[in-house]
Amino acid sequence: MSVRLEVEGQVGIITIARPERRNALDADMRVECARHLQQLSGDTDIRAVLVRAEGSTFCAGADLGQFAQQSIPAARNRMARGGLKIVSQMMSADKPVICAVDGAAIGLGWSIALASDIVLATPGAQFSMPFARWGMVADCGAAFFLTRMVGPLKAKDLLFSGRKIEAEEALQLGFISRLVADREALEREALELARELASRPTVAFGMMKHLVARSQSPSLEEFLREEMLISPQMRFTHDFKEGIQSFVEKRPARFKGE
Repeated sequence: MSVRLEVEGQVGIITIARPERRNALDADMRVECARHLQQLSGDTDIRAVLVRAEGSTFCAGADLGQFAQQSIPAARNRMARGGLKIVSQMMSADKPVICAVDGAAIGLGWSIALASDIVLATPGAQFSMPFARWGMVADCGAAFFLTRMVGPLKAKDLLFSGRKIEAEEALQLGFISRLVADREALEREALELARELASRPTVAFGMMKHLVARSQSPSLEEFLREEMLISPQMRFTHDFKEGIQSFVEKRPARFKGE
């Protein structure tokens, strides 16, 4: 599979391994990633989880072409089994989840980082939610995470513009926990951190995550249910079709607002 699961001591390691497609997650990969996370979450021998990627891009998001023609019920089912389950598993895991980002984290790729407990990144890391360019709404908890991290005003700026956030700005805004020198340092320090956290009080970490999550309302689960009702409908708008077509044809989109 293009999403690998490895276990090193008490650390579970999930690696996105599709560098030839910029680590874009197709439907099968999203389900596989969610399955790996669920397995690690329920394994009491695993006390920390590390999410990383091969190649020069962390994750270019989901493959848009795979589901452009899906019905709303089919799209909702796909979301529930894939991207939404990924971020839910990361947030609900009673153990630390570390994310190591090098290169671009786009769409779902950024949501994976946002759902993590600690994010390490290189100076070459970039983050964006480009959904508005395609006439879509950001999904996989993006609006939930961004609003709670930077407030509604800044979150709407990021979601409306879809602009790229470079590593230094991401650090200042609180999207990155630590900035490391380069990819080699990222791989080394992320694994060292995962091992260190795995040796510490796992139950206390799980309860800390629970308390932080409970301090914010609504819950992620309530938010994702609302998102799942809204997001698939966008694929039936003129602007979505135009957004996708302009992306394929590499030209500016001509939106009509309908």
